[in-house]
Amino acid sequence: ISERIGCSQSAVSRHLSGKSVGRKKCGKKRCTRRGDRTLRKIVEKDRFQTLGDLRKQWTESGVETSRATKRLTWATEKQHWTVAQWSKVLFSDESKFCMS
Repeated sequence: ISERIGCSQSAVSRHLSGKSVGRKKCGKKRCTRRGDRTLRKIVEKDRFQTLGDLRKQWTESGVETSRATKRLTWATEKQHWTVAQWSKVLFSDESKFCMS
């Protein structure tokens, strides 16, 4: 069977024995808290909107693309930094500090 469908013998064995359970929490996360709030606001404006209208407003809000765009801009600005420049950077876990 494995040769015919192009997978390993262990995969066929797990499937036939019923042990081929998918991994939990794999794949892309559904949404963020900010995304949830934005979607709730869009729906509360008009509860009887079509899916197309919701999708249009969702993409116009920029929830999905804003963070990726900011990250890309930041990375291209710092692309040619030297080790000396990077040594002056303080990395933190999403905390804001005022360094004077």
